Amino acid sequence: MSITVDARGLYCPQPVILTKRAMDENPGQDII
Repeated sequence: MSITVDARGLYCPQPVILTKRAMDENPGQDII
């Protein structure tokens, strides 16, 4: 699992980044 630094400078697992990005781009949409 690759580790990425997000916009806030926090280290997060890549899936977390992708999920957060999807949530930010689609507010109100459930990510399953």
